[in-house]
Amino acid sequence: MKKIIFLLIFWLFAIIQTSFLPALHYPWNNAHILFPATLFLAFVYDFRRGVLIAAFYGLILDYYSLHIFGINTLSLMITLVILQLLFELMFTNTSLYSLMVLGLIGNALFQGMFIIGQSLVAIFPTDGLSLPLGDMWQKNIIWQIFFTELMLIGAWLTVLLLTTKFKLFFLNQTTRQ
Repeated sequence: MKKIIFLLIFWLFAIIQTSFLPALHYPWNNAHILFPATLFLAFVYDFRRGVLIAAFYGLILDYYSLHIFGINTLSLMITLVILQLLFELMFTNTSLYSLMVLGLIGNALFQGMFIIGQSLVAIFPTDGLSLPLGDMWQKNIIWQIFFTELMLIGAWLTVLLLTTKFKLFFLNQTTRQ
């Protein structure tokens, strides 16, 4: 039953991302609910499941976008693998601060890989595709980073309040010597 609820929640995120969020007004249309959901799942619960969800979300985003097919999938999966290496080597705990820093680095990596992938359009031109660079694009990235960090904080606080995953452990004063 937990797996069914889990799949329904993540399917609902995909539906919200592809149908509801693009219809909102600026700056709300820059929220990217799939990236923080994947990042949170991968680093708080299970990395393998996070990579599978990243592949699923990437394919959904690729199907509903006008960009080169596969760019979202590759960007999400490569970003998660690089963040996993950073998590193992530098950020050894799942605190809110490390999750926020990983979200910031992940946004930069995801957008950087997306730009590199889209720059292939300039090398191999196709009809109707162009580079998403410009002043408005930079503002959109800032809003996306802001919303990602906000969603990561919300997810972390929700798990903190509803489960015992992040409960603090203090040593009893009488056990110290």
